Amino acid sequence: MAAPAHRFAVGDRVRARYTLTEMVIEDVYAPLFLYRYVCSWTTATRVARHDLFRADDLTPVPADGSPQK
Repeated sequence: MAAPAHRFAVGDRVRARYTLTEMVIEDVYAPLFLYRYVCSWTTATRVARHDLFRADDLTPVPADGSPQK
């Protein structure tokens, strides 16, 4: 089975499919990991957060920052 191509790279701006919070890709793990993207963001109360995400759970943020439809 061939390894899937990277969908995102470090520094890319993304959103999780279930929220409009904009995040930044901080690290990318090898393709063998299901949860391979480490994303960081700041909450409304200015708390820095980070978590792991699957590629299927992320969508790119357009250059103008508008939500995708």
